[in-house]
Amino acid sequence: MTYRELYLDLKHQAIMAEKEESAVTILFLETAQFTYKDLIINYDSNIPNDIYVKIMQRFTAYIKDNIPVQYILGYTYFYGIKIKVNTAVLIPRPETEILVEKALGCLEERINPKIIDIGCGSGAIALALKKNLPCADITAVDISPLAIETAQANAVELKLNICFMVSDLFSNVVSKFDVIVSNPPYLAGEYEAESLVRNNEPPIALYAPDKGLYYYYKILTEAPHYLNNPGLILLEIPTNKAEDIMAILAQFGLENKSTIEKDLNNQNRILIIKYD
Repeated sequence: MTYRELYLDLKHQAIMAEKEESAVTILFLETAQFTYKDLIINYDSNIPNDIYVKIMQRFTAYIKDNIPVQYILGYTYFYGIKIKVNTAVLIPRPETEILVEKALGCLEERINPKIIDIGCGSGAIALALKKNLPCADITAVDISPLAIETAQANAVELKLNICFMVSDLFSNVVSKFDVIVSNPPYLAGEYEAESLVRNNEPPIALYAPDKGLYYYYKILTEAPHYLNNPGLILLEIPTNKAEDIMAILAQFGLENKSTIEKDLNNQNRILIIKYD
């Protein structure tokens, strides 16, 4: 069988199963160790049997077992770096790259900023910031010891020096920082998550009480004790709860010190708060 025949067949099967064609492309290219250009060049070449078997195993795990592509591969890409992922951590989303982009923009004129990533999971945000701000002093915390293990493994692989610790938000934090970043859990319940997400990704990284708003209130309550002045907070927010977030900000008198930035789909995505 040629690459063309198998690739087109698997894409058709994905459509029939109401799965994402893009996921099939990722599995196909990563398993064959091809770029898309390589695939085109080799379109009519026969697939080696070992590659065929591996593609089919991974395709079955995605289509039949409903496992996310990133967990099948054991890694994903985030802001230009390769991140190991497993079922102990949330899969980093492309939209979270906007949080990194905004943080880097805010820090252009800062020298050696001290940054803390709250609820770091795989470490994606902290790692991307450290990769692009080598002089930054970065701490990353998570309530899950398994998540911290994964984040530490990623830092070792990428040769990035970050301080990791197990902490329920700020519970084990003793320092102050110039910047607090976080993509906290913000789904109100399983009804807000598609099956691929709710059946695979860790609930502790997905769901939050109080209609998904609990961690925003908690972070804003505790942040002043851990934030230098002037300081910044950057949070990813649910696109459909901007009004609720603004109501929380009003409780802290922060509505005039805050802006909400949009993502590439023009959806509310990043909350930036400037303390001065």
